[in-house]
Amino acid sequence: MHHLNPFTSRLKYAQRRKERALFLAIIIALFPIVAATAITAQDVASPPASASPGAGSVITINQITAKSIDSTVTIVGQITNIYGPRTPQAPYSLYVTDGTETIRIAIWQDIYKSIPNVSQFTIGSRVRITGKVRKYHNNLEIHLENSVSIRLATDVAPTPMLVVQPEKLTEKKQEILSLKAIDRSKLDQVVRVRGKVVNFRASWRETAPNVLTISDGTSSLPIVYWKDLAEQLKPEQRPKVGEFVDVIGTVNEYRGQLQLRLFDHKNLRVVPPEELAQLSSAPTPAPTPHQITPINQITKATTGKKVTIQGKITAARSVSGGTLLTVTDSSGSIVVPLWDSIASRVKKRNQITEGANIILQGTVILYERSNRLEIQLGSPLDIIEVSK
Repeated sequence: MHHLNPFTSRLKYAQRRKERALFLAIIIALFPIVAATAITAQDVASPPASASPGAGSVITINQITAKSIDSTVTIVGQITNIYGPRTPQAPYSLYVTDGTETIRIAIWQDIYKSIPNVSQFTIGSRVRITGKVRKYHNNLEIHLENSVSIRLATDVAPTPMLVVQPEKLTEKKQEILSLKAIDRSKLDQVVRVRGKVVNFRASWRETAPNVLTISDGTSSLPIVYWKDLAEQLKPEQRPKVGEFVDVIGTVNEYRGQLQLRLFDHKNLRVVPPEELAQLSSAPTPAPTPHQITPINQITKATTGKKVTIQGKITAARSVSGGTLLTVTDSSGSIVVPLWDSIASRVKKRNQITEGANIILQGTVILYERSNRLEIQLGSPLDIIEVSK
């Protein structure tokens, strides 16, 4: 067997170490060049995140289309409504507008509860939101995926539509609209109305609004405002049932019913009796003649409009929270949900039974689950007449 002497072995070992050291030195010297080349190639191949309409760049709500479904978007806008979950599994709902459109933001309860300083997000807050575009009940909405995807947008200038000048809106030249004129064509518009307070329901939880229902003889309309705004109202601004109020607010919709959202406490005013006497245009609680709409003329094209119908109650089916009335005239039939919250305040509620004749008014809505048209009652005054 051939053996290397110890001197030769040590010499070859030293030579191998020198070769390895030289190789490492070459690699270290070339690394910055290779890394720089790789980074440059990556920059050329793909644009920066801010160049694509994703989580990094802000887009307007009207840019969100069916093609945006399942993509991540970022919007900046103003919160117009906040609603709590309707069931233990349902999300919180925020409605945000940016001057181009309004969109619902769904926030699941576990995420909502982990949002830092969640109490700072109130009606009127300007927010920056990033989330996934989803479709629910044929409407596009944004789903928040984590608790850090929503923050106050203090670093972005508001859009012109969101800069509200209350002092300009409260001038006497602002036209007073009849409540019957408030339909879906007025959605997201700022309007002025006047009417008699027929009901008041105080907020019963943190996320529920105060609801003031007014009537001007042509129709009725709920006025909604949240706790933070209610606390700003002066004693003389807190109307009682039977008093007249002058209100400026934004028309929006909740569960198929139109309502007026008060966005500034200065825009709610109790009208003193002496002023009512002087105003030739003062509303009167006495009902005006109603134009009856044949039921077969109520179509999807009339969704969101207020109509008055006259017919016979041919069915009255009890459901959770109320009764589904079927009203029939010579041209057709339509379902009218009569919820207990309204029925309990109707003077002739005991007469609202199968076989009774009825005249009522309300807003045409589409109940999507059954794909049927219904008439949504807004207050007890919408039941105009009941007789056997």
